[in-house]
Amino acid sequence: MTSTWTPSSPGTSARKPTRDSPSTRRGSSASTKGVERTCALSTATAASDGRWARRRNRQRRRHLSRQRHREGIRDVEVGRRSRLRAEEPGGDARPAASSWLEDVGAILRFALPALGSSLASPILSAVDTAVVGRCATTVELAALGPSSTVFDSLGLIFAFLQVASINKLAGLAKDGPGGDGEEWKARRRAAAAEFGMLSVLVGLVLMSSLVFGAGWLMSATTSQASAEAIKPAALYTRIRAIAVPAFIAQITMQGILMGLSKDSVTPLLAVLISGMVNTVGDVLLVGWLRTGIVGAAIATVVAQFLAATFLFSRIVKELRPDGGSGGEPFRLSLPPLSTL
Repeated sequence: MTSTWTPSSPGTSARKPTRDSPSTRRGSSASTKGVERTCALSTATAASDGRWARRRNRQRRRHLSRQRHREGIRDVEVGRRSRLRAEEPGGDARPAASSWLEDVGAILRFALPALGSSLASPILSAVDTAVVGRCATTVELAALGPSSTVFDSLGLIFAFLQVASINKLAGLAKDGPGGDGEEWKARRRAAAAEFGMLSVLVGLVLMSSLVFGAGWLMSATTSQASAEAIKPAALYTRIRAIAVPAFIAQITMQGILMGLSKDSVTPLLAVLISGMVNTVGDVLLVGWLRTGIVGAAIATVVAQFLAATFLFSRIVKELRPDGGSGGEPFRLSLPPLSTL
């Protein structure tokens, strides 16, 4: 390739001939493509940023809308509670609601003793098993299995008496409407007397059934391989059945105390008392006097009667705030047939 030269006019400088080499043209083309790629990448990045910004804006608007909705509901609820407080006697003088931790603490203070009080019969059976297994024969230890199962099952089957007494007496509690009136006091006494008598009647029926049917019941619940344990098991069942009325009354009186004054500690104390008396009695009768399974049954009967007596005295004191020094004495009474 040849280059051309044009003479310059006077007064102007002469320009040298120019010539584009192939490498120069290739570099210029690559630079142009790089700029195009950069522009395309910047455009895509800007479009992506725009989409994310629009998405964040939509999410922010939805979040604000939900927050306004919740605040509106909260304002309505606060207004409704304020109106209810204003309509109540004393208005806003009512104490503020307790915190969440205080509510949980109050629930645990009531529930844990109530849970412990439901372990009355299993605790007595466990003490009998431990002492008899240490100080008596293997046959007598085997006899405790089916017999203890029967008595422990009674506490589960007749737990409805405790639930019913709680439900009934809680509706007649002192902090209820009109709870301090004479009529309400009379109704509380009548309800407690009816539940007490009902529990005693149920216990007497169960006692008679266990005393006369202990042999058949132990034969039905004991395998032939343990036939030697049927006789001591039936003997233990007949002796311990004497305390069944006290045991059923204990279950019911626990519900009466919980319903009257939300007292779940006294039933737990009754369980602890019966457990200690039963332990001492088992050690003396079974471990020292070597009376075997008969001594364990006698200790259990004494423990259950003492626990029922303790609960009955607390109920009498609860229904007679003067401590029982005056007024009409508390007596058990039959419930009307319409309530059975």
